[in-house]
Amino acid sequence: MANTDITEERRLLLNERSRLYMANKTPEERKISNRKRNWRRVGLKDDVNEIHDIFMNTKECHYCNKKFTEDDRKSMEHDHLSGHFRCVCCHRCNMYMKRIDTLRLKLMLDIHRYNSMI
Repeated sequence: MANTDITEERRLLLNERSRLYMANKTPEERKISNRKRNWRRVGLKDDVNEIHDIFMNTKECHYCNKKFTEDDRKSMEHDHLSGHFRCVCCHRCNMYMKRIDTLRLKLMLDIHRYNSMI
């Protein structure tokens, strides 16, 4: 029971630190910080600062070559299996690549199952 109290106390302390840290940032700095944190959360293995520079300087989708708009926003495309950065693309192309990664994973599992049966 005491261990749970310490964990809860630590969680509250970290939340307060985070709140104070973010309070001193401009809205644009908060947006950048949140974007980088989300990239790490989804499994990006590469340097987020370097990727963010690429992300900010990219003006069109790597796959379909359309310019980014509010309706078709840019996304950080990464290999959903290895976690490595691929390119900056539009949200639509990113969702398409995610489907391809899912199919690739299913194929790899099927091959593994087939080989284990032999």
